[in-house]
Amino acid sequence: MNRNTAIDGTEETVCAACARIPLAHLALDVDPPLGGWQQFFHEAGVAVSEDDLGRPSIPRSVLGDLLADDREREARLAAQRAEQATAPVPAGVPALDGATAYESMAAAGIVTPRQEFGGGRTTVYQELLDERLAEGRRQEADARAEREAIDRAKQLLDGGRDKAPRRAGEE
Repeated sequence: MNRNTAIDGTEETVCAACARIPLAHLALDVDPPLGGWQQFFHEAGVAVSEDDLGRPSIPRSVLGDLLADDREREARLAAQRAEQATAPVPAGVPALDGATAYESMAAAGIVTPRQEFGGGRTTVYQELLDERLAEGRRQEADARAEREAIDRAKQLLDGGRDKAPRRAGEE
């Protein structure tokens, strides 16, 4: 079963077996989409059917459309890359005489991401340091409370010798 198709004004004979392109062969010419070819063609409304060997395949004309779209996309990307390559590079912050880079940026009004967005994420070392500092503060508070309790007890013992508390009923 041969059929003739007109391409660019010339006639080519395409056999029935060549009229369909297996999905596995598409990766030779076009990068596969993220969801895979089956999903891509299902969403595009293209019927995927089996070829004469039982492989999932698409009509030859669909591959031609895919190749044309791929060439257009590549041409657009090449034009964008060329445009970006010729775009001027923005100038940096002018350096001030006798100033560090940070001082020059600060004078120009540049703020750091930490200043702009807040403290940011703490590191493991910072968390460890914070824990140790909090533990030290707790120990200092406990020691201070213990010293105060000892001082109060001493005052009661020293002052209590002269003035013993009287119990109810004693005179």
